[in-house]
Amino acid sequence: MRDQQPEEQGGLASGQTVVPANGTHRAAASTAAPARPPTLARDYAAYRSVFAGRAMPFAYVDLDLLDENVRQVLARAGEKRVRLASKSLRSVALLRRILAADSRFQGVMCFTAREAISLAAQGFDDLLIGYPTPSATDIAAVAEATAAGARITLMVDSVAHVEQAERVAEWRGVRLPLCLEMDMSLDLPGLRFGVWRSPLRSPALARPVIERIVASPAVWLDGVMGYEAQIAGVGDQVPGQRLKSALVRRLKRRSAREVAARRGALVALLHSFGLSPRFINGGGTGSMATTGAEPVVTEITVGSAFYSPALFDTYREFRYLPAAGFAIEIVRQPRPDL
Repeated sequence: MRDQQPEEQGGLASGQTVVPANGTHRAAASTAAPARPPTLARDYAAYRSVFAGRAMPFAYVDLDLLDENVRQVLARAGEKRVRLASKSLRSVALLRRILAADSRFQGVMCFTAREAISLAAQGFDDLLIGYPTPSATDIAAVAEATAAGARITLMVDSVAHVEQAERVAEWRGVRLPLCLEMDMSLDLPGLRFGVWRSPLRSPALARPVIERIVASPAVWLDGVMGYEAQIAGVGDQVPGQRLKSALVRRLKRRSAREVAARRGALVALLHSFGLSPRFINGGGTGSMATTGAEPVVTEITVGSAFYSPALFDTYREFRYLPAAGFAIEIVRQPRPDL
């Protein structure tokens, strides 16, 4: 388990001690393959015993449960690579630990440009910024890091994004890699099953952005991303909601077919331009099975699976272990059950 203190630069915790539930100590950044613990049973009494006398509030990660989640992620990923989502992990030590666990863990999807720059300065490689970067100042900082040898890929979903990256790249005298994000939500009559992310909802809408990237000597297409949030982040076996859960599962199955067709069509369009992106990224914790089944996908982004927050208690096909938590003092009891 691990106390987390926020690091000033990049917003990730770094450099603390790890304490497993058995009370012994081990290094947070251990590169050894984790051994399967004799038991993974945990209850309130066990944690209370481990943390007896420790000042609150604090957050922790149970490394035994984390390591078991790592094994489950690898089993579900099959032959696909897994990119770690830093916004879910928030810990430099644990990013290192998971990346060292298996060669299929490759790269990090970062929350912001500044975070990517911070991680690059700490030796991390293959950093993908998960969202478009609106600030020219931040893009300039990425360009400076690129000139120094960092590999940081900017996210784009419009011609304007491409042109801004191009201007900064020309000004700094570097070439910047870009990742094109395509929307993966399912639009039905009267229903949008998914989230509002990229405006590129079809290969036809993506074509002008691709043409603009190809025409520029200052940027190049490094990868493609599509996040099927309606599959990856929506529970489909919610207690007390049997009919709704059944409907969600049906929508997920239909959406998975649409996502695969849309992503495949986009990759085919890129090939028609003579482009073969280094990575085709998709999915999340809740969509590993369907995303991994797509032949064009080369990597799946995973973050929440390693800690397994309560959201993922409501999925039918898998169950990870709750490896992270926090403790605060109880200072009053206004009624017996509260």
